[in-house]
Amino acid sequence: MSGDSRRTFQLDNRRLSVLVHSLFSSWMLAFLFEGQIFYSLADANKIDPTVMVFCGVAAIFAGLLLCGLFIQTKKAAKRLFLCSYLFFIAVSVIFFFPPSVFWAAGIIVGSFLAGGCVAAWAFYLKSGTPKNERIKTVADMLILSNVLMILCNMAAIHLSPQAGLALAMLMLLGAFVLALKLPADDNAVSSTSTEQRENPVGIARLLLFLCLFIVIITINSGLMYEVVNPAFVHLEGLTSWYWAVPYIVALFVMRNLSRRMNRAYILYVATAMIGLSFIGFMGLDRGAASYFVVNTLMLGACGCLICFGGASSARC
Repeated sequence: MSGDSRRTFQLDNRRLSVLVHSLFSSWMLAFLFEGQIFYSLADANKIDPTVMVFCGVAAIFAGLLLCGLFIQTKKAAKRLFLCSYLFFIAVSVIFFFPPSVFWAAGIIVGSFLAGGCVAAWAFYLKSGTPKNERIKTVADMLILSNVLMILCNMAAIHLSPQAGLALAMLMLLGAFVLALKLPADDNAVSSTSTEQRENPVGIARLLLFLCLFIVIITINSGLMYEVVNPAFVHLEGLTSWYWAVPYIVALFVMRNLSRRMNRAYILYVATAMIGLSFIGFMGLDRGAASYFVVNTLMLGACGCLICFGGASSARC
């Protein structure tokens, strides 16, 4: 096989893995991970989702951390995707029925598997994308998943929660069908191990950065979901579509940055934006203009941090 044809094959796998993970992530963001669909369903059924949300977030982090103990090859990652996507569809069906103990069980188990799927996608990110191109692949995946999430959110708000959930389930079905075509070879594992052996100091530095990144994102996400978003809940029509727009724009900017540019400066700017968003939230009213300011600063910063952190963590 020639070099050109091999490169084309890799790019095909790269796009395929991005599409699969984006379709799955749109369901996770719109429903499972404190999504608008889930909150709309809870509100329609007059239940307090706080306990389920807390348990679900904890389960996602557990899945992220423990995935590496059970999933160590691309073949195992592909098997996890296929089995989990079918399970997620079954879990989603439960929410068409009145609240029961199965809601909480589905959220917790589904969140654990979802965290594992997010971590397992790193196998395809590392094998299908050169190291200096990974930030673009992560950005592509996040942009597509958030665009699809907006569609699901708008269906849930402007049609019905059930319509939004049905659309999200179609995303999952598409992810399952496309995941069947994912390659299961592990031809890039050895090169990754070689990188780690040759540069242990660099890997330790990346791990330290990853821990700091998780702390910042956890604090920012907690404040965003539990403090900022509820304060603007009365702007339902605006928040249904604009919430993720600054995030998508920031991802697009990060994707197209010159390789020669020092991305550390972007991280400094993003951290400052988070601080300004908090100041704006405390000092401004709860009108539409204030929402534009606060959300643009906060989600724009979040997009920069997650894109950079996601690409960096894939090297660990």
